[in-house]
Amino acid sequence: MAGFKEYQMLFQLNASLGSNYSSTFTSGSKAISDLQNKIEELNKTQNDIAAYEKQQNAVEKCRTKMELYKTQLDNLKSATASNSVEEAKLANEIAAKEVQLQKATTAYDNANAKLADMGQKLREAGVDTSNLSAEEARLAAEAQNAAKEQETLIARSEERRVGKECRS
Repeated sequence: MAGFKEYQMLFQLNASLGSNYSSTFTSGSKAISDLQNKIEELNKTQNDIAAYEKQQNAVEKCRTKMELYKTQLDNLKSATASNSVEEAKLANEIAAKEVQLQKATTAYDNANAKLADMGQKLREAGVDTSNLSAEEARLAAEAQNAAKEQETLIARSEERRVGKECRS
């Protein structure tokens, strides 16, 4: 008798699901795939934010080094004016500091240009670069919500699959 009840229940379940089962399963699979893509995109954006912050630090380091070299150069120039005995030695040091300053300026300009490019890409991705901490928290929450939604869809899909196998 249990076999008949089981068959009857499966028959009713199949009748209620009908032909929509296949399309529902397909749309569920697509939703899961879409969420996976969204999670990957959110993770990429989080990595871009980390790279942007690293680039900000590099720009600041270059700026600090550039200011140090400029100060040292100014000090050497003022020392040259007051001490004619070591003027040749100081002139060489000035030339070396000018080279260091030029290299630091070039590195700063390059790092700043890269930072601007990275900032533009982040803004195009909808990230507010003026408040990166809040953006990182927002993206982490979005990724967590998307992962939970994906888990729910996978569970539903598995339930439907088991239901279909029971009907077979």
